[in-house]
Amino acid sequence: MSRRGQLDLVVVGAGVVGSAAALAAARDGLRVALVEAHTPPPWSADAPDLRVYAFAPDNQALLEDLGAWAPVRAARAHPYRRMRVWDAAGGGELDFNADALGRGHLGHIVEHSLLVDRLWAACGREPHLQRHCPDTLQAIEQDADGVTAVLASGQRLRAKLLLGADGAASAVRGLVDGDGLAALPADRSAGVAAGGRASQLHRLDLARRRGGTRTGAGRRRIQS
Repeated sequence: MSRRGQLDLVVVGAGVVGSAAALAAARDGLRVALVEAHTPPPWSADAPDLRVYAFAPDNQALLEDLGAWAPVRAARAHPYRRMRVWDAAGGGELDFNADALGRGHLGHIVEHSLLVDRLWAACGREPHLQRHCPDTLQAIEQDADGVTAVLASGQRLRAKLLLGADGAASAVRGLVDGDGLAALPADRSAGVAAGGRASQLHRLDLARRRGGTRTGAGRRRIQS
């Protein structure tokens, strides 16, 4: 249990990782604050997002535990039956087929903007989770008993732990480690492409995943 007025966790960044982490902690009874600079734009069924995730059953199970899978599935989540995985740098190829495994499908294709939208909404319904948006992290004060996140709004959030989930240009990383880690290269990436036009997401069957260097293999797209 937290001491009165102190949080257990401050999460900076309300993307997929940050929102999911904040939700998981709050649903376990921890007192959580989620800091986000911009309210995520509402998902629109009329504007398919070409950035997608190929979810496996364990990903679905996690979202079910967080209370977010049913809203995602009700909006738009499409099963895929095959997945091909290869590396742009060379080597072999893996081909997963639901028929060979005796399953109806391997998982679901989920749009990034839909997932962010539904996770953000779930955070708003969680009684142990407070959202600070729009707001940004300006400073971090740490001592032996915990950490204080100083926000641009002037609020000071005292917690036992601070989690940075604010992307490649992380304010948390910059404040904690200065320039030492801010410019670390990330020379590996992966992309997911689903076999269908953006206007035909309901007909997806094959998910292709390609890994490689940053020289182009990190793109995510819907292919015809």
